[in-house]
Amino acid sequence: MISKVLSDTGEYLITAAPAADPRWGGSDANLPVTLGLQVEERIRRLKGLLQFVVATGYYDNIISDDDNIALRLLQYVEKCLVAKAFCSSNCALLRRAISESAALFKSDLDGQVSSEDIVFSNIKKIEVVYGSLAEGQNTVLSSKEENEAVIQDLFASVEVIQQTFDSLLSWRAQSHQLYQLALKSDTVTWCDTDEIRTMLTAQVHIALDTVLNEVDEDGKYQVLLVSASLVESVLKLYQDLLARLPPSDNRTANLLTEFERRRHTLIHPFVELKIYQIAFTLAEQFKHFTLLVQMCEETNDMVKLRSLSGEHPGFAEVAYNWYLSQGKQSRLLTANVADPQHLTKFLSSQPHLKWIHQLGSKDYSTAGQTLANLGFEEKGLLSRKKTLLSISKLSFLADGQDPESENIRIINRHLDTVTHQERMKPEVIENAGLIPDSMAPISCPDLIRLCVGDYNHNLEDIDVKKALDLLQHAAEDDSVSNDMFEKLRLDIWCAVIRTDDWWTKCHLVAPDQIEQTLFYRAVILAFNSGMLVAHFLPTVEQLLGLDAWIQHFPEEGQMKHFEYILRSGYEQMSTLGLVSH
Repeated sequence: MISKVLSDTGEYLITAAPAADPRWGGSDANLPVTLGLQVEERIRRLKGLLQFVVATGYYDNIISDDDNIALRLLQYVEKCLVAKAFCSSNCALLRRAISESAALFKSDLDGQVSSEDIVFSNIKKIEVVYGSLAEGQNTVLSSKEENEAVIQDLFASVEVIQQTFDSLLSWRAQSHQLYQLALKSDTVTWCDTDEIRTMLTAQVHIALDTVLNEVDEDGKYQVLLVSASLVESVLKLYQDLLARLPPSDNRTANLLTEFERRRHTLIHPFVELKIYQIAFTLAEQFKHFTLLVQMCEETNDMVKLRSLSGEHPGFAEVAYNWYLSQGKQSRLLTANVADPQHLTKFLSSQPHLKWIHQLGSKDYSTAGQTLANLGFEEKGLLSRKKTLLSISKLSFLADGQDPESENIRIINRHLDTVTHQERMKPEVIENAGLIPDSMAPISCPDLIRLCVGDYNHNLEDIDVKKALDLLQHAAEDDSVSNDMFEKLRLDIWCAVIRTDDWWTKCHLVAPDQIEQTLFYRAVILAFNSGMLVAHFLPTVEQLLGLDAWIQHFPEEGQMKHFEYILRSGYEQMSTLGLVSH
């Protein structure tokens, strides 16, 4: 029963007909003032009604009603505040919008009272005026009239919208506890719609894009203040709705994305105009950390940057990521956004940068390991791999490590592989379709295949020696299995044997001529270089067991003759102590 009384009372206060008060005269020249007083009276009574409900302890009852009478009363006050701001404006665009809006309401008083009377007796639907006003603004913008009177009235229309939302949001802030109780997580109020947010955003663009350049310095100051206030209103509406919506709500993610996009769109124009004071205030209020970092850099205000980092959790990480995205790695390391421990923690996930910080901190051992890992994992450029490994070696040496230590020994092995690739025959590089200055690092197994494979049309002693050197490196590489090692070793010697001219004028070379073959010379060269023959040279049985010889020696008897000469060569090398018999 009490709920119904409260509901009816609120409804009466918001919809009382003009005839109920003799002051509502349609021909009164002071009509806006008279209406303003009437609206103020309604606000006073509605607030009094809410105070009564709270004082009597009945507020908790009406927030649980299906009709949510508490929220309805709160929003009645909001709409009366909007009406009050409309009443105080002499804007011609607004008066026209009110007149056009009156046609949307059915009233028994048509023809008896003014359009204003009709609209202000339907305050609970006052938001329709915004739509009519926006249409009027678009008409003016389309006409491209730029005389002073038009611009002034256009700005007056923007200003009155700003005033309505200033009043509305101020009321919400004053009655925060009442709203908190009345608003449910899924409640969307009349000013939480995208239409309202879009309309407010349009006001900012009208003010900054059209009005600002047409007014004097005093006028510019006012335009900027109004624009900043509108931006604050739009973003507050987003924040209030996001605070109510549960994270699991499907609308939350989309609304957050929209908020972040509009936040940048609305604040960034102040940065472009170099109105940094307003831009800093809005960006900090609505936590646009990326823009704050950008402005600190533009204004060279490192004190502000560090202050923001200390005041806002998560700001330092945003700053670090902004420096990375802008390619300003050196600034990331030198700007002192936060304490060194904070930077160290961030760089733990940025190995391509943290080694610089480690060197700067004189942590040479850790820097050496970080650089070594980067060098081992480098897949893009051979020159970068060489640089990373070289600095890693210097870091370990600066740490006082022995030149023969395991760390430096492994790095030297990788650097040797790099050197072999750099010294690859130019024709082999060209045949493989590689560009020397932009080559990617090539693994030991693939380098061996380049040395002795089809891309090398003129296999020479030094090529075989290089392939055998790489074979030694492959033996120390954990990623190269025993089976792969054996295959690589056989591939090398198979290529060597195929290169030799084992027949001269269709006759197999004599056993005493084996010393002239590349096969024999390669064995001698490797032996004289200190290589262990048992490690680099397969047994004669392993070589003879390759399927490749079926194609290489297709004629009858050739394979037997080849086996004879190969065994003879092994006998001769055994006599010289090169291989065991």
